[in-house]
Amino acid sequence: MKRLAQVVLCALCLTGLAACGDAADAAQSAAGEMVNHGATSGGVDKAAVHSLLTGHSPREDVSADEVLDNLMHRHWDDGGAAMGALFSWIGSDAKSPDPATATRAGESASGLAGYVSSHVDELLNLDGPRTESIGQVSPEAVRQIAAALQPYIANLAGAQAAGVAAPAFASPVGDDPTYHEAVNVFAVVSTDRDAAQKFADAAFSTASQIADTWVAAELDQHAAAVTPNQYGVLCRLLDRGLSVEADDRTRDKFGDDPPAQSDKREQPYVNYLRTGYALPELDLVKALQNHEGFVDHDIRYAYLFDPSGQLRDVLSLMDSNTVPADKVQADLPNILNGSNHGMMKKPYLDFVGRYRDGWDAVR
Repeated sequence: MKRLAQVVLCALCLTGLAACGDAADAAQSAAGEMVNHGATSGGVDKAAVHSLLTGHSPREDVSADEVLDNLMHRHWDDGGAAMGALFSWIGSDAKSPDPATATRAGESASGLAGYVSSHVDELLNLDGPRTESIGQVSPEAVRQIAAALQPYIANLAGAQAAGVAAPAFASPVGDDPTYHEAVNVFAVVSTDRDAAQKFADAAFSTASQIADTWVAAELDQHAAAVTPNQYGVLCRLLDRGLSVEADDRTRDKFGDDPPAQSDKREQPYVNYLRTGYALPELDLVKALQNHEGFVDHDIRYAYLFDPSGQLRDVLSLMDSNTVPADKVQADLPNILNGSNHGMMKKPYLDFVGRYRDGWDAVR
């Protein structure tokens, strides 16, 4: 019977989704069974994945963490696609109007983020010091992990407001004022170029939403459900996560004596300027336009607006070198301070100070 079970498992291995051996350990077997269930049945067992990510092992002879270790560390023949599919439902279910569905997704995402944050060193060096990361070994899996966690980006920055944050997510940050665990999450999802770019896009979309919500509350003179501090935290989380990942690739390449020159080191997978991470003013101008319908401005700044008076795609202008980035950075504050009868002057100063506090808090 034991030999027959091994034959059955090896038959499943023909798909390239599980490793075979005469003495596959319990964690390997449990991990393989979960992946193979999805591959052979045509659907993921959401209840089983939720159970695993909330600390319940599928077998008595192995812990949930050991099963996750095996899932994450194995060199899958499909680049981790089938393993990553275990988490493919979380992102979409997070937005479900059904409370039970959204809660299961949030609890699963909490467990996934918690595992990733507490195993960052191993996931950046999957087979020991100075080895490839999970994104280099299993890029498809990292793309699914990143997609699963995208709805919870605001939560990682400390936001809880409905419509910005997602429900039922317990952040791995806890009471840590340095947000170290959240940085770890951003670092791991940045180990694949495609996942990093999509996560960055989602992060700055969330940051824009925070700015939009805060500006509307300020101008309408009611309490805001989000804060400039959370905006700053979020921007810095991405900045630090990308840097941590790139620094690890630099150490992998150069060892303990990496080059001092930044241009000789490994670079983050996301172009900082293209994301606009240094331009909170841009989000504030957009938010003002969204609230008022227009942004009046001095003719000196007309290059940033189209003939109808609406803000152009400023990042694309900068990216194409149509306008110098330093000029845009200098002009946006002037627009905020002088536009629409100066209504944004005081809110802008308040936002920038609290934004910097949030940025500086992240380590």
